[in-house]
Amino acid sequence: MAIPFNDLRLALEPIRKDIDRAIASVVDSGIFVNGPNVEKFEEAWAEYCGAERCVTYASGTAALAAIGFCLSHSEKAVQVDARTIPNTMIGLQQGGVDVVPTDDIVAFHVGLYGEYLWGPWTDACQMHGCKFGGEHPQLAAWSFYPTKNLGAIGEGGAVTVIDRTDYQRCLSWRTLSTSRMREVEAAALNVKLPHLDGWNACRKSLAACYWECLSVPPVVEVDAGNHHLMAVLFDNRESVQTALTKNDIGWKVHYPTPLHIWEGGESRRGECPNAEWHCEHVLSLPIYPGMTKEQVRTVCDVVNGAL
Repeated sequence: MAIPFNDLRLALEPIRKDIDRAIASVVDSGIFVNGPNVEKFEEAWAEYCGAERCVTYASGTAALAAIGFCLSHSEKAVQVDARTIPNTMIGLQQGGVDVVPTDDIVAFHVGLYGEYLWGPWTDACQMHGCKFGGEHPQLAAWSFYPTKNLGAIGEGGAVTVIDRTDYQRCLSWRTLSTSRMREVEAAALNVKLPHLDGWNACRKSLAACYWECLSVPPVVEVDAGNHHLMAVLFDNRESVQTALTKNDIGWKVHYPTPLHIWEGGESRRGECPNAEWHCEHVLSLPIYPGMTKEQVRTVCDVVNGAL
């Protein structure tokens, strides 16, 4: 039987009626943008994250742009992990701050694959449910793209903040950019948020099974993240991809091109050799609420057989 890379229906099925009622209530209200559902979610998400305030947007990229706008008042440029998705760079640049891809440990942190990695400024778009070890970051950007651990029906984003000045700047950016969360997305997120910890517990259980069964260890340790993605580094990635495809098992590459090459082309190859090696070897395997350990073991058998 085929094992898809993701199947959002499995987590939605038990709460489908609640989602339907929430969406119907939005239609009945006639309020479709920045209404009571958005306000409720902003309060709930700030409380869940341990932040002072939350400002929502139409996407995670827009949330990153808001952080870029805040940083542009004090920073000309920030260094960003070159392994990450281009949206991180695009969002920050849209907000008015330059991005320097790097292999080094940086001030602007990216929680890649859902790994616990906090800094004063954090791209937390894959980190839903990751708890802070101490004080909430000064600024954290979130994406609620449907495939995230907490995903909307369409798209959405948010910035959580602890500083009043940053909060006002985030509100200003939302007005300037006209990037507002839709009520239907917030209504769905309000239904789904109470289930986030349970879904993450399911992911952790599946991650433990991967660690037990795979011959090659995954990138993120069992207790070190929310397991948004099950990323593994392979010396023979193409052989593993071929075996998975042959057995109707889904896979993806997160992410195939490091930021400096995505931005400047092949002429910049060699600037971030660690990121380049990572992007050439990383492969993401299926992991999602509703997936079974039996399916994980099947994936592992196929992968181990291709090594």
